[in-house]
Amino acid sequence: MNPPPASQGVWFPDWAAALSRLSLKELERTAYRRAITSYLHFCRESRRRATVASAREFMRRLEGVSGGMKVEENKRFEIPFSSWGFSSTSSH
Repeated sequence: MNPPPASQGVWFPDWAAALSRLSLKELERTAYRRAITSYLHFCRESRRRATVASAREFMRRLEGVSGGMKVEENKRFEIPFSSWGFSSTSSH
């Protein structure tokens, strides 16, 4: 599965159900749920669509708040997009 272009919208209304099906420790599941809801809040507040570009902006802002910790430094929460089952769309 090829990732969507950075400006193409991502539509994944069943993310919570997909997250609950993943084999994760509860602490990891909670961390993902918080991260996703924080990102969706960021999108709503900044009036942006959920896109790769807006997700990158969100992460850049988090890195600034966290004292410069890079996302790449914390690989333990990395899950391939293909296991989530999201779809990309330009209309959402």
